[in-house]
Amino acid sequence: MKKLLAGILVACILGIGALAGGGYFLFKLFTKSTVSPQAYSSVQVGDTREAVRADISDAVEFTEADVFGAGKSDPEPTPKGADCELYMSSDVTDASGNLYYRFCFRDGQLVEKTTVSGA
Repeated sequence: MKKLLAGILVACILGIGALAGGGYFLFKLFTKSTVSPQAYSSVQVGDTREAVRADISDAVEFTEADVFGAGKSDPEPTPKGADCELYMSSDVTDASGNLYYRFCFRDGQLVEKTTVSGA
């Protein structure tokens, strides 16, 4: 009986350890794939696209459909002649929904950076 209880206890401890390790892995994956407020602040208008991408390194770019919903587009006007990229903030949400950082480039230079709320 003692061996059975010891086996159950060991299995529970290993299970808890696996859950904690998996949770930590998912947390690290999430924080690595988002943009921190510090990285957002360090990016300046006039920076090259390559410099901005180096500052936000492994962040995952989102489409307008991902951020605003299928069939919807960014409610903020895009600067003339620019293309914009959307990345999730590691702060995750503001009062109105998920918080994203929008970086707009023209001719390889950052011309605007803004925060937007997703759906």
